[in-house]
Amino acid sequence: MARRRDRSILPAAREQRRRQRSPARRVSRCRFSSFKRRRHQALSGGTGGTPLAHRKHLSFQRGHIELGIILTCHAACSAKQNRLQTPNRTDRPVTRPTALRPTLAEPTARIAVGALCAIAASAAVFLLLDLYAVVAMRSRLESAISAYGVGSGRWIFTLAILFLAAGSAALLVAVVDQQLTRWRSGATVALTLWVLGLLAIAIFPKQDWSQPPSISGSIHLTASGIAFVSLPIAAVLLAKPWLRHRTHGVHARRTRLFAWLAIASFSPLLYAFVVAAVTGVAWWEVVTFGHSERLLAVSEVATLAVIGTWVLTRK
Repeated sequence: MARRRDRSILPAAREQRRRQRSPARRVSRCRFSSFKRRRHQALSGGTGGTPLAHRKHLSFQRGHIELGIILTCHAACSAKQNRLQTPNRTDRPVTRPTALRPTLAEPTARIAVGALCAIAASAAVFLLLDLYAVVAMRSRLESAISAYGVGSGRWIFTLAILFLAAGSAALLVAVVDQQLTRWRSGATVALTLWVLGLLAIAIFPKQDWSQPPSISGSIHLTASGIAFVSLPIAAVLLAKPWLRHRTHGVHARRTRLFAWLAIASFSPLLYAFVVAAVTGVAWWEVVTFGHSERLLAVSEVATLAVIGTWVLTRK
C-alpha cells in the first residue's frame, strides 16, 4: 500500500511556501484582485451585489416561470370547465348527431302523429267534397269552401273543420312540448288565433250575400280572415329563432318558405279588397273567390304538415 502522508505537517509547509514567494508575484496578485473587484462593481452597477447581467438573467427566468404557472392554471381551469359542460363518452348517445329519428313511443310524438292524421283526414274530406261537386254537380269550384256548410251537407263541412281545428290544437301542444317555442310567445298566440278562428267558422255558418247581412255571417267572415292570416304569421315567428341552427335550420327555412307561399296566396284577395274600396265594385266580382280560397287553403295545410314533420324530427 502507498505510504500515507502525515497531514499534521501540511499547514506548516503551506505557510512556509507562502513566505518564500517573491514580492513581484505578490504585487501581480494584488493587481489582479483589484481588477476583478473593479469589474465586479462595474457589472453590478456599482452596488457591490449581484452582477447586472446575472440579475437580468434571473428576472427573465423568473418571468418565464410565472408565465408558465399562469398558462398551466388557465389550461387546468379550461379542462375543468369542459368536463363540467361536456358529458362523458359513456353518457353520449350512440346515434350520430345529424341523425334525427322520431321516437313514436314518446307522448309528444304520438300527439304530433295524431295531429297530422287529423289534418290529413280534414284535407281528404274537403278533397272528396270538391270531387263530388266537379263530377256530380258539374261545378267549376267558383264558390267558397264555406258554401259546403250551407244546406243538408253542413255536418260534413263542420266535421272536417273540427278535425282541422283539433289537429292544429294538438300540433300546438306538441310544438310547445318539444320546446320549439314557449307558451308565452307570438307564434303560440298566432296558432291559438288560428284554432279559435276555425272553431268560429264551424259554429257560425256562411252568409248568403244575396240576403241582408247577419251576425252569423259577419262572424264567419271575420273568423275566416283572422284564421287565414294568423297561420302564416305563426309559421314565420316559429321559424325565426331556428334559422341559423345547425340541425333544425333546414326545417325552419322550409317552414318559413311555406308561410310566405301562404301569404302570397292571400294576395289576390287583398287585391280584390283594394279594388273594391277604390272603384266600388264588389270584391267577389274582381277575382274568382273559390279558386283563391282553395289555393290559400292548400298552402296553409301544407304549412301545418311541414310544422308537424319538424316536430317529429325534433330530438
